[in-house]
Amino acid sequence: MGLKSSDVSTKGFVGLVRRLAYFLAAFIIGSGILGAGFYQTGLFRVREIPVELVAMNDSEEAAVLAGAEPATQPETQSETQSETQPETPGPGAAELKERVKQSLRPFKGHKIWEIDISELQELIGGDEWVRNVRVVRSLPNRIKVEVEAKRPVFFIVSGPGQLLPVMDDASLASLSHLKVWPDLPVLRGEKFLEDAAARG
Repeated sequence: MGLKSSDVSTKGFVGLVRRLAYFLAAFIIGSGILGAGFYQTGLFRVREIPVELVAMNDSEEAAVLAGAEPATQPETQSETQSETQPETPGPGAAELKERVKQSLRPFKGHKIWEIDISELQELIGGDEWVRNVRVVRSLPNRIKVEVEAKRPVFFIVSGPGQLLPVMDDASLASLSHLKVWPDLPVLRGEKFLEDAAARG
């Protein structure tokens, strides 16, 4: 009894599907094993967290000084520098950058996907000298941090021999972080300490 041509083509098709299924199963299992081994290597462990100070452009700075929030993300210093006059960081910026770097040290060595970006933003944004912060993963093993610092615009006498810097958003900050005090005007009076609108 001979085989019909339809029987031969069906058996050939079933064999082809079976071989394809074996190949896919082997590929998926092999990829999983390789992927797990690859993930366990140190390739994805955070080695570097560069911190860059960024600055607002002139129109954003004018808006903040007028009491409005900046409308766009801050631009990096290299984007906002004019060709004739390079931008210099404001008073306290170097100290702020060092504080941010210190606060990020415990995160080095962790796998990049295990680090909660919003937690980092809250940690850095909690500093009274920080206006905005942006944290971005950069595969395979870097996290980039951009910090926009507030600038002190004058001091308030808060007690005998005590000064508090008033920032460009009318908030009060601490002087304890400054190594060098900037040359700024000094205001006296309880009204300035109690009323943020009077400082703005």
